Amino acid sequence: MSQTSSKNTSQIKLENELAKNVSELSKQVADIKNMEVIRILRRPFRLMWLSFLKGLMVGFGSVLGASVLVAIFIFILSKMSLVPYIGDQFQSIIDQLQLKQNTESEVPAKEAPVEEIKADEVNVQTEQVNIQEEATIN
Repeated sequence: MSQTSSKNTSQIKLENELAKNVSELSKQVADIKNMEVIRILRRPFRLMWLSFLKGLMVGFGSVLGASVLVAIFIFILSKMSLVPYIGDQFQSIIDQLQLKQNTESEVPAKEAPVEEIKADEVNVQTEQVNIQEEATIN
C-alpha cells in the first residue's frame, strides 16, 4: 500500500508540474500572438507601407552620411596644401567645384544679341579711355 500511495503522490506532483508548464506555455503563446510583428504580418499593406518608409530612411541616411564623409574628406584634402603636388591637384579640384557651384547658383539672364554685347563692350572701353585721358590731363 505504501508503494501505491507513493506512486500516487509522485504522479500527482508530475501532473501539477505538467499543469504549470502547460499554463505557462499558453501564456507565452498568447504573448506571441499579441506581438507587434505578428500583427503587422497579418496586414500586408501595413507591412508594405512600413517597408517603404524604412527604405526611404535608409536611403536618406546613406545620402546624408556619404555627404558628410565627402565633405570631411575634401576638408582634409584642402588642408594638405603643404604637400606640393597633391595639394595643388586637390586645390584645383576644389576651385573647379566652387566655380561650378557658383555658376549653378546664378540665375541665367536673358541672352542679349551679340551686337548689343559688342556695343556695350565698346562703350565701356571708350569710357575707360576717357577716364585715363582725364587722369593724364590732370
